[in-house]
Amino acid sequence: MNAHYIPWVVAFVVFSVSSSAQNEKLLLENLTESERKSIEAIALYPEEIRTAVLEVASRPAIMIKLKRIQEESRQSFEDLIAEYDRHTQEVIWDLTRFEGILQSLAASDMSKQSLEKLITNYPDEVGVKVMGLREPDFRLIRQVVHLQLQTESDARKIYEVENPVLQKAVQQLLDQPEVLSIICDELELAILVGNLYITNRNWLLKKADSLNLVLAAENSKALEDWKASIANDPEAQEELKASIKEYNEDYPFDDVYYDRDYVEDYDADIQIVERVSVYYHHHYPFWFGYPYWYDYPRWRPFPIWYDWGFYPYVRGPIIIFGLPRYHTVWWYFNRPYHHYRYSHLSSKFVDHYQTHREFGGSITSAVSQWKDQNREVISDEFLANRKQLASNLKMFGEMEENRIKYNQRNPEKSMTKTQYVEKYQRKYKAIEPKSTSRKIMEKEEVPTPVIKDMQRVPFPPKTEARTPEKQDQTRVIDQAKDYHRNKVIKKPETKSPEVRPAPPKVSPRKKAAEPAQKKQVQRKSS
Repeated sequence: MNAHYIPWVVAFVVFSVSSSAQNEKLLLENLTESERKSIEAIALYPEEIRTAVLEVASRPAIMIKLKRIQEESRQSFEDLIAEYDRHTQEVIWDLTRFEGILQSLAASDMSKQSLEKLITNYPDEVGVKVMGLREPDFRLIRQVVHLQLQTESDARKIYEVENPVLQKAVQQLLDQPEVLSIICDELELAILVGNLYITNRNWLLKKADSLNLVLAAENSKALEDWKASIANDPEAQEELKASIKEYNEDYPFDDVYYDRDYVEDYDADIQIVERVSVYYHHHYPFWFGYPYWYDYPRWRPFPIWYDWGFYPYVRGPIIIFGLPRYHTVWWYFNRPYHHYRYSHLSSKFVDHYQTHREFGGSITSAVSQWKDQNREVISDEFLANRKQLASNLKMFGEMEENRIKYNQRNPEKSMTKTQYVEKYQRKYKAIEPKSTSRKIMEKEEVPTPVIKDMQRVPFPPKTEARTPEKQDQTRVIDQAKDYHRNKVIKKPETKSPEVRPAPPKVSPRKKAAEPAQKKQVQRKSS
C-alpha cells in the first residue's frame, strides 16, 4: 500500500478538470485508489473550513513559512520539557490546550490564593493539575510562555500583512491543527489545488459542494448499517465491550474532561437517556504539536469509548453514535488473538467491509489494509463465505498466534505465514496459502503503519446539561465534521504488528513536581 497518502482537497477535483487545467488533470489521474479515498476526508468539513483550506493553499509561500516556524517551535518545546519527568510533561502539555492559562500562571505569584482565583473559569480537573504545580514547574511554564509568544509573533508577521480574507483563513485553520498540519505537509498538491482555486474558483467550489453531499450520504448509510448489525446482536455487543477494555490497556490516557460526556442512564421501555455537559474545543496548539508518546496524530484527546463509537456506560443495549475510528479498527485487526477470542465481532467488521468496500470508511479502510498485509494467506474466497466466516477468522487468529509463539522460540528458524500454513496444512486446511514456488517476495514482518487518524472533533461549543432525549438523538454528531477522523494514514514506521510498542521512556534529569492526587470526577445527571 502506498504510504504517501494525499489527505485533503484534491478529492474535490478528481472527477474532471477544465480545459485550462490539463496538467493538473494528468497529475490527479496518477493518484491511487486508496489516495483518492483518504483525501475525501476534508470534503466533509463545513464549507467555511473547506474555503479556508483553499485560500491558504493558493499561497504556498505562506504554508512553507508557517511550516518552518511550527517545526522549530515544536522542537524547542520538546527540548524544554525533556528536562522534566513524564508526569510533568503530561501536565504542561495538557495545559497548553487551555487558552490563556499558561500566561496567567507565568504572571502569578504562585500563592494558593492567586491560583485558586485563576482556575475559577476552567474545568475542575485543570484546577487539580494547577494546584499540584511546584516551583520548578513555574520556571518551565515561564519558558514555555516566552516560546509561545515569540512563535505567535513570528507567525503574525507572515500572514497579517496579507489581505483580510487570507488572514481570516489562517486564523480559522490554526484552530483546526489537524487540517493545517496536513496542508503544510503536502506542498506539491497544495500548489496544484491552489492554482485551480485561483483559475477555476467557482467551478472548484461547486465540485466541493457536490462531493460533500455525496460523501455525507455514503457516510450516513455506512453508519446506519453498522448500527443495525450491532444493535440486535448481544454477542457482538459483549465482544465490543471486552475489546474496549483491552484497548484501554494499550492506550490508557483517557481525557478526564470528557468523562463528563457520558450516558447517565438508559430506559429500554421509552428509549431515553440523560446526558451531562461536554467539552469539545480543547486541542493541542499547532505550534507545539501533539504529544510525542502518541503513535498516531492525536490533536484532541478523547475518552476511550469515543474511539469505539459507542457508549459503554448504559444499562441495556449499547448506544452507537458513530463508526469506530480507523486507528481503533486497525489496532483490533492487527492483534491476531482478537480473531480467535472475538471471531463473531471480527466477522461483523468483515461483513461491513464486504458491503461498503467502495465507500472507504474507517472500518473498510482498516480491514482492507489488514487483508492486503495478509494477502498470502487471506483470499477473497476465505472472507466471502458468510456461514464459515467467523470460524475461518478464528482459525486465522489461532494460526497467527501459534506462528508468533513458534518464531519467538525459534528465531533462527522463523517462518512466514505461507510457510507455517503449508507445514501445518491439515490443521489449517481452510487457509490456502499462495505457493512458495512462485518465488513470492514475502517479508517476515509487515511494517506496522502509524495511523494519521486526524480525529475531527465536532465544533459545538461547551453545552449545558440537557433534558432527556430519544436514543437516536443521544449525541448529535455532525457527520460532515466527524468523518475526517477515520481517513488519513501516516507514513509507516518499521514496527511489527505482532509486537505491542513499548511506551517511550523519559529519563528525568531534573527534579520536578510530585504527581498530584487525581481528583474523582463527580458525575452529574441532568
